[in-house]
Amino acid sequence: MSNRNFDVAYNLTTNNKFLLNSYGDYCGCFKCCSVYLVSEIKSYTNDDSAICPYCGNDYVLPDILETRISKNFLKKLSAFWFGV
Repeated sequence: MSNRNFDVAYNLTTNNKFLLNSYGDYCGCFKCCSVYLVSEIKSYTNDDSAICPYCGNDYVLPDILETRISKNFLKKLSAFWFGV
């Protein structure tokens, strides 16, 4: 996955309530690398960015990219953005 694709993925974590509720059943957080059902999301920030129900961060990615949401994919994003 190119750096540009990592940027696209990151941009999908903001103001994503509509995307999450309109496309797919799953999403993932690339801070804690959890994959879960969109229905598990219970809160959003003031700008409609989803809050992860497992770690409380707003790095929730809708499952709408060519690369499917998986722990492996989320770990790659996490390593790129957070160096872990």
